[in-house]
Amino acid sequence: MRIPEPLPTQSASLPGLSLELTMVGVIPRALDRSLLLTNLLLSAAVIALAEAPLLAAGLCTAHVLLQVISALPLRVRNLRLHTLREVSRLVADACLMLVFPLLVGADTPAWILALPVVVASPHSLGFGKRTFFAVAAISVAAAGGILFAGGSASLGPALVAVVVVGAVGMLAHLLASQPGSPERSYTTALRRLEEEIAERERIEAELRHAQEGLEHRVDERTEELTLTNRKMEREAARARMAETRALEASRIKSSFLANMSHELRTPLNAIIGYTEMLLEEAEELDSPTLSADLDNVLGSANHLLAIISDVLDLSKIESGKMNVSIEVIKLSELITGVTATVAPLAERNRNSLRVRCPESLAPMKSDRTKINQILMNLLSNACKFTDDGKVELTVWDEQRDERRWVFFEVRDSGIGIAPELLGRLFQPFTQADSSTTRRYGGTGLGLAISRHFSNMLGGDVTVTSEVGEGSVFTLRLPDEVLDPRTSGLLSISNF
Repeated sequence: MRIPEPLPTQSASLPGLSLELTMVGVIPRALDRSLLLTNLLLSAAVIALAEAPLLAAGLCTAHVLLQVISALPLRVRNLRLHTLREVSRLVADACLMLVFPLLVGADTPAWILALPVVVASPHSLGFGKRTFFAVAAISVAAAGGILFAGGSASLGPALVAVVVVGAVGMLAHLLASQPGSPERSYTTALRRLEEEIAERERIEAELRHAQEGLEHRVDERTEELTLTNRKMEREAARARMAETRALEASRIKSSFLANMSHELRTPLNAIIGYTEMLLEEAEELDSPTLSADLDNVLGSANHLLAIISDVLDLSKIESGKMNVSIEVIKLSELITGVTATVAPLAERNRNSLRVRCPESLAPMKSDRTKINQILMNLLSNACKFTDDGKVELTVWDEQRDERRWVFFEVRDSGIGIAPELLGRLFQPFTQADSSTTRRYGGTGLGLAISRHFSNMLGGDVTVTSEVGEGSVFTLRLPDEVLDPRTSGLLSISNF
């Protein structure tokens, strides 16, 4: 919380009483009348010398009205409002000084109207930095108006204006701040004392009224909070019980699916094996129709096996049965194997596949199978969602936080992903939208599994994308994975 800057103060001695008064506010009545008369006389002179007297009369009227504002009463309790009013008035006067010569001619000495303004500024703003800034602003505005209206030929009058206005303003500030000035009179002190007493009485009455009803409101609120807390405790207990049951059911389901891995995969592997044998015999018999049918069977079986594998991997992750097998991996060999597998997918959609992986990259110690699966998921998605475009895989390493990190970046020029969909992209069974699922297929498990695998290996997968421009997925992994049995990486993860 910002503490406001204290206003300058003055002392006023009364019989039997010493007051500390804030010097903001009221222009003494005698000075107020003198300044008003001076404004009228100077306005008459400006109107008489102006090239457009009617326009000058209107502007001078606005100027005089602005000065009259300072004479309007304002209670001490509204000091901030008073300061805001006076600053706004001075800004309006500065704007008037700036445009006056432009409207009625540069030869008209409109800048003399600024003299009463700077004389009154110490009384309207108080003594201090605000007055200096106000005098400087009015001086610059008066000179600026002359320069804007008359150009470089008016440099002399502009300098005269800024010097005279500034000097008068500083002299008025010095005189007003001297002891015995009108601002320090007994009348002003008494009036401010009366206003302060009235304000304190009003505040005390409000405090008494607030205190009378405070205890009753506190009792009512305490009773409401007690009832609310009891209700929340009951709801929290029910929520904890429901969560425990849901987690237990999920664990049992995941454990069952993980244990069923062999029973689900074995029949499909047999179907794939027999189909491949029949496909070879069909090719030997030169039967294109039979070969095409067997190709469809083989493709469907492989697709179903991939879906079952993803579901089983997810179940192992949720049940905490997913293990990490660490080995030394030569990155160039890993990338060569991945790109060889993905190349047919890229050719299917007429995409170009480009790989950047320096041979000089040092090996890393991690889980080859999981890295291979992550890269396969990212590259196959890039190829699937890109037509007649390009897919790039870039591998590099960096030294961060006293560790070596290996980065795998998959960039495509495909359909892209809307910003509002990026937040749920790594959730299981989630794709960009329903239209994407209908057009491109898939279960929505690949990215969820990829992120969890990367977390198990001590890294992460991030994405940036723009609709119609493509996507960039970045896999970041440490060059050496800690032992997952001692690092806590094998904890159960609830997506």
